[in-house]
Amino acid sequence: TPDFSDGNIRDSDLKKALQWVVENVGIYNVSAVNISLGTTETFPSYANSFLTTEINDLYSLGIPTIIASGNASDPFGVSSPANNSPLAIVVGAVNDDKTASSFTNKHPELIDVYALGGDTPVNSDQGTDLFSGTSFAAPQVSGAIAALQEASIELRGEKLEIPKINDLIIATGDNG
Repeated sequence: TPDFSDGNIRDSDLKKALQWVVENVGIYNVSAVNISLGTTETFPSYANSFLTTEINDLYSLGIPTIIASGNASDPFGVSSPANNSPLAIVVGAVNDDKTASSFTNKHPELIDVYALGGDTPVNSDQGTDLFSGTSFAAPQVSGAIAALQEASIELRGEKLEIPKINDLIIATGDNG
């Protein structure tokens, strides 16, 4: 059982969660995995790290992993785990006017696509607040992939392969 008492997510808990998804992809008909968290430190290149194996395993099962690029405003870096595998789809954030958000990491080679990440309404016990961040952009891409897969199953009788998903997301997404 994860321990969130200090407000932190441990690498080992995230690793176990992705391993569970790998083991249960077929049972739950998983279409995509979203990771909307990251380090405050940024990285300029891919590096094998704590989630590389799981991201690659999901990819081999036909499940894309969508990861928020992070919010450090770094023009040439992304947060970890966005740098853990070139097989992941890394998402930055844009504003309503489709310009890159001031907070988003913007690495020109490590970020695959941008999605709206500003002023997202979030309901809580205190009411509705507006939040911004790449953690609000990445789920939009994950949801789009789930909708694509559902439509493909209904219309074609099969899921799309990840390269086709990537082509569709990049062709219809925002390049920031």
